[in-house]
This record gives sequence, C-alpha cells and structure tokens, in this order.
Amino acid sequence: MKIDVLANEIKRIADALESIAKFQGLERNNGHEKFDFSSGSFFSWSALNNSFRVIEHSFEDDLELLLGIDEAKIKLEDNTIRFAKGFRVNNALLWGARGMGKSSLVRATTSKLMRRFKNLKLVEVPRTSLNKLGDILGFMEDDRFRFVLFCDDLAFSQEEDSYHYLKSLLDGGVNRYENIVFYATSNRRHLISRKMDENEDIILSDEVNQKIALSDRFGLWLGFYDCDQDTYLKMVEMYLKRINFDFLDDNWKKKAIEWQMGRGSRSGRTAWQFICQYANNK
Repeated sequence: MKIDVLANEIKRIADALESIAKFQGLERNNGHEKFDFSSGSFFSWSALNNSFRVIEHSFEDDLELLLGIDEAKIKLEDNTIRFAKGFRVNNALLWGARGMGKSSLVRATTSKLMRRFKNLKLVEVPRTSLNKLGDILGFMEDDRFRFVLFCDDLAFSQEEDSYHYLKSLLDGGVNRYENIVFYATSNRRHLISRKMDENEDIILSDEVNQKIALSDRFGLWLGFYDCDQDTYLKMVEMYLKRINFDFLDDNWKKKAIEWQMGRGSRSGRTAWQFICQYANNK
C-alpha cells in the first residue's frame, strides 16, 4: 500500500515537472533539451541564457536592394528550396567583399521562402558560440522543421584552434542531421588570416592546410566582389527611393561618387552610409 502511495506521489511530481518544462517551451528529448521552434521563424542563440530568442522581423524586402549578386541569389535560393523540400543539399559559404550583402542575402532568401515553406526556420549562432554548437544541435532534433543554421562573419586566426571543433561537427555533426543545413559568411575564402613575412612568400604548413580544409566542408561556394560604379549608383538611387528622397537635387550622383572615393570602396554598405550622411543633411 505504501509503495503504491509513493509511486503515485512520484508520478504526480514528475507530471508537475513536465508541465513546467512545457510551459517554458522546453522538454527533454534523448538527453538534449528541445526548444519550441513553433513560436517563430527566426531565432538567435543567446549564450547568456543558453537558449534561443525569437526575432520578430522579416527581411524579404531587402532582396530588391541587393544588386550585383544575381548569380549568388539564384544559387542560394535553389539550394534552400531543395533543402526545404526535404532533399540533401550542400552547406554554403558566402565569401568575399565586405558590404556586398552576404548576410543580408541569407536572411532575405529564407524570409522569402518561409511564406512558401512553413517548416523552414533560420537559426543564427554567433561565432563566439561555436564551442556550444554540439549542444545547440541537440535543441534542434525536431523533424517537423528544416533549419538553416547560420553563422555570420566566420573567420579564424592562425592561433585559434576552434576550427578543429567546427570541422569535426561539419564532418560528423551537422551532416548527420537531415533537417539542418549550415550557411556561413566570411570575408576570406579559406576562413583564416594568413600572415606574410617581409620579403617572403607565404608557406602553407600542414597546420594551415588543415585550416584551409575547413572551407572544403562547404559544397556550395558563393563569391562576392566589389561592384562597379553604375551598380553602386543604382544602389544609392534605390536607397533614396526607399526613404522618399526628393530627386530635384541633381548633385546626388556627384556627391555619391565623391563619397565612395573617400571610402575607397563601392558596395551596398558604402551606398547606405552615403545615404545616412547625405539625406540627413538635406
């Protein structure tokens, strides 16, 4: 009799704890915590809370502002569509010129496709949390959803060893989850900075070759390059239209060119920085 009473009491406590966990949006699953991803579409990993926060924003409108990268747009969208449909696809590395829309393209593409594929989710993980990636994957063991796991500005110095951890996860971690694909952006094609000694060529040691091998884990490489002047001016014009600028001033092109010459680069970021300076002074 006492055993039955004790068993009932244990069951009552267990049921209460389960209810609390579900109320908080978390539950245990095969030894891992499992987050309630039905609460949104965009999520960002919080190292402070060891969980995710929902991002209440759509980035789809940014697509029309991304000029000069049409080939990258097509390839990334195609890869993401096939992934959302349940096919195996390649991890993607978007590399190249600063300010040309690498991270914006990832966010905007997934935003666009989320209207068509309700199971598609974007999960952003900061580079500083890569050492927690194994735990993060444990949260995402939910076959109802297809996750684009996104790391912005991925790069390593030659002194870092966290690339070993990421490489092993890309080999045997992320790829064993059929519902997860890994997208990353980087200013460097091979994800590492290489130092050149004065008057000496770069010598690729075995260690450096291992670091370069990390980029080989991405089957889809998308290159981004500085745009030409015509494309840059089109970017400026589109931003001006977005803020309902009065185009009676004929000097905006001349001033936009002067601005990019002073910055030493042409990109979408340079165009937007010009808009912030020029339009606010009108």
